[in-house]
Amino acid sequence: MGILHVPRQNGDPEFTERDRTILEWIAPFAAHALAPGHPDGQWVESDDRGLIIATPAGEIEHLSPQARRLLMLATHPELSSATMARVGRGPWLPPEVVRLCQDLVQIFEDKAPLAAPVCQLTNPWGAFTFRAYWLDRGAGPGAPPLIGITVERLEPLALKRWRRAEELPLTGRELEVCQLLALGRARAEIADRLGVSENTAINHCRNLYGKLGVHSRAELIESLQARQ
Repeated sequence: MGILHVPRQNGDPEFTERDRTILEWIAPFAAHALAPGHPDGQWVESDDRGLIIATPAGEIEHLSPQARRLLMLATHPELSSATMARVGRGPWLPPEVVRLCQDLVQIFEDKAPLAAPVCQLTNPWGAFTFRAYWLDRGAGPGAPPLIGITVERLEPLALKRWRRAEELPLTGRELEVCQLLALGRARAEIADRLGVSENTAINHCRNLYGKLGVHSRAELIESLQARQ
C-alpha cells in the first residue's frame, strides 16, 4: 500500500520540470495499480498471515497486528478518505466471515455437515482465506466460547516476481524490463512501454540476460521462481 502526496500551498512555486518528469514516470505505475484485475490471474502464497479471536456472534475480541492489516485490505478494495474514516472507527468482520462463526455453532450443535468453515474474499489487494475453529469450547461452565479465525493472503504472481526481482542487482530500467519479460510481453510491447525503439529494447533484454547469467525468457522466469 502507499499514498502519493503532491502538496502545493497558495503562494508556493509551481512544479518544476523535474517535478513533472517524476510525476510522468510514476503515472503508468499508478494507472496500473488502479486498473481492475491482474496481468496473469495467478495467485501464490505470501507471508501474510494473522489471527482473529471472535465471539460466536462474530464480534471481534482480539486480533494480531497482521490480522488487522489483512482485515482492512480484505474489506476495503479501494482506499479513500471515506474508507479510512470507517477504518478509524475500528475493525469489523465482513458478513461472509461472520457466517463462518455461525456455521461453526451449527456444526457443534449437529445442525450442519462437519465441513471446516472456510471462505475466501478476493479484491485487487489479493485473495484472503478465512478459516474458523473453536479455541476453548471445553473451557468449563460459564466460560464464554471463543472462535479463532486465521486469515491468509494470496498475492498476484506478478507482484511476487517483482519483489524477488527487486532483490537482484538491477537498475530501475533493468527491473522494469525483467518484469515485462516475466509477464510474457513481446519485444515490441516492451519498447512501447519504455518509450524506446525495438532495437533499444532488444539491447536492454540482452544486457539483462548477461547481467543475470541467463540466455532466454524461460531461464529468466525459472531464476525468479527459484528465488521464491
